[in-house]
Amino acid sequence: MPDDGLQLIDVVEFETSQPDVTYDFVHKAYVGYQLRLSAPLGNYHFRARSCVGGPFRYDITDHVIRGAEARTDPFGEPTFGTLLRGHLRVQAGPLGEAVLRPGDSFLYPSSQSMSAKFENCEIATVQLPRERTAAIAASGSDIEPADLRFDSVTPVSPGTARYWQSLVAYLGRQLITPDQQAPLRRSALLQSSALDMLAAAALTVFPNTAMTAAQMPGPGHVAPAAMRRAVAFIDENADRDIGAADIAGAAHVSIRAIQLAFRRYLDTTPSAYLRRVRLDHAHQQLCAASPGDGVTVTEIAARWGFASPSRFAARYHDTYGVPPSHTLRS
Repeated sequence: MPDDGLQLIDVVEFETSQPDVTYDFVHKAYVGYQLRLSAPLGNYHFRARSCVGGPFRYDITDHVIRGAEARTDPFGEPTFGTLLRGHLRVQAGPLGEAVLRPGDSFLYPSSQSMSAKFENCEIATVQLPRERTAAIAASGSDIEPADLRFDSVTPVSPGTARYWQSLVAYLGRQLITPDQQAPLRRSALLQSSALDMLAAAALTVFPNTAMTAAQMPGPGHVAPAAMRRAVAFIDENADRDIGAADIAGAAHVSIRAIQLAFRRYLDTTPSAYLRRVRLDHAHQQLCAASPGDGVTVTEIAARWGFASPSRFAARYHDTYGVPPSHTLRS
């Protein structure tokens, strides 16, 4: 698979049965996280599996302990936890308190300290870059990126909580695996798509200021020249990690304006147009490949940001009238 611009994601594992070693590890790995063990240690054990090298952070920590307490300073980046096993109670002042069961998710506040009590806890943690998350929030509302703030420790509803849990489970299957060839661990475009999906999901699942931002009057007219700049930017950079903010910047207009302009001029969205351009590039690469050179449909699909080979095949067939395997063999 070609290198498309990001360092490969590696899984780093750490394991110890010594509390002092755990303290040192936690202090270095999670800035602002303070841990206190409050029960006889007995069969004490700590294990962490961390994904490094990608655009977001994903960890699974497993703490075998009869009783412990933790405290976190406010996290600078949007950070979310899902309890996989054990018992956990979290409290974050005015943002609320929650008693969590396995499968429940919660937010590590970015504006408030949080305390927790837990027993035999396994937690999956997802940390997203604030700048990218805020840009996605701005693209879907009229909130300024600097004004994005998550303001509750628990999801808005059981339904959205289940959706978040399914995403966390998917990440675990794709990332915490010994298969170093797993597509999500290798492809920059797939990693970027996963990041955008996670950020959009977090903005839907966890209460935040973008949900209640006042709707302002729509942006003014976008000149055809700005649309030409946006289209040219997409056409020239489809192999890079670009999004709505980059496209709007290239056109010298706001994110909201470029979205409305694509609707007006092309009856689509910037993201949908980008997907179509990438599909065209995949088609060209399939046409140029020789049957005996070892190139596969799955490899080309992943190269251009299509995580599911079956969905890629369906979209390809809808567009070109034949399955991609037919184009590759012809």
